[in-house]
Amino acid sequence: MKNLFYFIAIFLLAGCAGTPHYEVSVALDGVEGEKTFILGKYQEGEWRDVDSVTTLTGAFSFQGQVDYPELFYLKVKGQRTGLSFFVENAQIEIKGNVDSLAVAQVQGSKTQVEYDAYHEKMREQSSELRRVYNLSLKAKSEGDETLWAELDKKRMEIYEEMQSFRRDYSKNNPASYVAPVILMQLMYQLSQDELKEALGLMDENLQKTSMVQKMQDYIQQQENVAVGKIAPDFTQADPEGHAVKLSDLRGKFLLVDFWASWCGPCRKENPNVVAVYNDYKDKGFDVLGVSLDKSKDDWLKAVEEDQLSWTQVSDLKSWKNEVAQQYVVKSVPSNFLLDKDGVIIAKNLRGDELRAKIAELLD
Repeated sequence: MKNLFYFIAIFLLAGCAGTPHYEVSVALDGVEGEKTFILGKYQEGEWRDVDSVTTLTGAFSFQGQVDYPELFYLKVKGQRTGLSFFVENAQIEIKGNVDSLAVAQVQGSKTQVEYDAYHEKMREQSSELRRVYNLSLKAKSEGDETLWAELDKKRMEIYEEMQSFRRDYSKNNPASYVAPVILMQLMYQLSQDELKEALGLMDENLQKTSMVQKMQDYIQQQENVAVGKIAPDFTQADPEGHAVKLSDLRGKFLLVDFWASWCGPCRKENPNVVAVYNDYKDKGFDVLGVSLDKSKDDWLKAVEEDQLSWTQVSDLKSWKNEVAQQYVVKSVPSNFLLDKDGVIIAKNLRGDELRAKIAELLD
């Protein structure tokens, strides 16, 4: 019987040894006292902690498995910044100092080599951009307008080169697992068509990655709130806790206005919305405010100060407001103008544009 258990144990160990896995070995100088180090990665559309270790020294390790090279982070608990690096099923070593963890050296990951090369190129371009910018400031201070104009033109050329390098990375490296990371950073700067095209050029193996799937979801969300689509329905509570359902407000032209008490541009725009509302509320125009506040007191104080007399709703989750996420709101103020049947007919109308559009519809 002993021999049987012995052979089973040997068999299991051999099986584990043959399974692809990663081991991240960390050696950091400068660790004083007990510290907790956290390992995390981008998972299901957000950054999540996946492992941790508490130690009195800077020597420790993490083990696990990944299906493909993924971007991980290593940070000290309680600190916001840390080291971003690629993990794949290999022996990976991290060496550096705990006080400068973000620039620690990473070895053992082939994808990390590509990631480092990308950052080195960006550093070179950024350094040149700063050099030319400083020279242009010097020329301007010395009154040399001709030289300043030449240097300013050069500065813009370098900037455009940097942007092109970032935008074209996925096209030039369609099979690199670094490509989704770079594209994710640019996601909100690109048009929907540009993002679609970039994703379509990526290798089939990259389509299963969390970041690519997140970007695909983002495109779908954008399509759901595109001009010409029926505005997705939602229900959220007003200040008294009563449920307000978007589809119940059909029958008028409705401005769904995303704002917050802490948003300076929102507060500056509010008087314009108030003026348009007061002039057209009896002609078939209404407003529904969706607040991205956390504090109910701050929200209601701003409503009173700005004299916002239309219906207001909020879940008091700030940027995690469920309606804001549903409508892919990434900045405030943002708004969606709906027709009487709930179809989106315009977006982000402000100032004179809002008044002109409502006048066109109701005068």
